[in-house]
Amino acid sequence: MGRNDMIEVEDLEFRHEAGAAIIVEYDGEEVSLPQSQIEWPEDATRGDLITVTMPEWLAEDRGLI
Repeated sequence: MGRNDMIEVEDLEFRHEAGAAIIVEYDGEEVSLPQSQIEWPEDATRGDLITVTMPEWLAEDRGLI
């Protein structure tokens, strides 16, 4: 799998949108994910557990894998 391959990260707790990013909680920490790099359920509300599709490099950079 290459660093630009898209992966799914499950069970992220949606917190809120913040400009061009979304904030999710993972392992007790808030993580910012740029909306331009991800696919996510845009109808999510605070507290929902969501699955986010993102490049592997981004998941690594944010400590999600």
